[in-house]
Amino acid sequence: MNNDGHKLAVLTYPNYYGETFNVEEVIKSLHQLNIPVLIDEAHGAHFGLQGFPDSTLNYQADYVVQSFHKTLPALTMGSVLYIHKNAPYRENIIEYLSYFQTSSPSYLIMASLESAAQFYKTYDSTVFFDKRAQLIECLEKKGLKCFKLMIR
Repeated sequence: MNNDGHKLAVLTYPNYYGETFNVEEVIKSLHQLNIPVLIDEAHGAHFGLQGFPDSTLNYQADYVVQSFHKTLPALTMGSVLYIHKNAPYRENIIEYLSYFQTSSPSYLIMASLESAAQFYKTYDSTVFFDKRAQLIECLEKKGLKCFKLMIR
């Protein structure tokens, strides 16, 4: 397999339903072909916490976009773009971002991103899974069937 002039691979991880795949191997394979990788990790900002899959930030993806507001306590539209220090086009992206960014940013959203990042750093996953177990037990007592979390 060769590059055939491809400039960038864009992957969604996880998908909208939370499903994952062996993204580490895909990133490695694309990098062997000298194809940079952008990961749309919009629904995976919580990845990397105990009990969840690793974030693609751990797999040398060149660019990772996370929507903190979807799975972390941030205001709507609170999203971040991570650019790996060795990513190609790094300087171009930083320059182009300045063309699209507003001169009137929302300081509330920026503060909520900082707060969400702190929440992530200090989060205790056991609290989440304890509450989840209590909810499942309550729902099952009412006759509802619950799907179990499966991590590969």
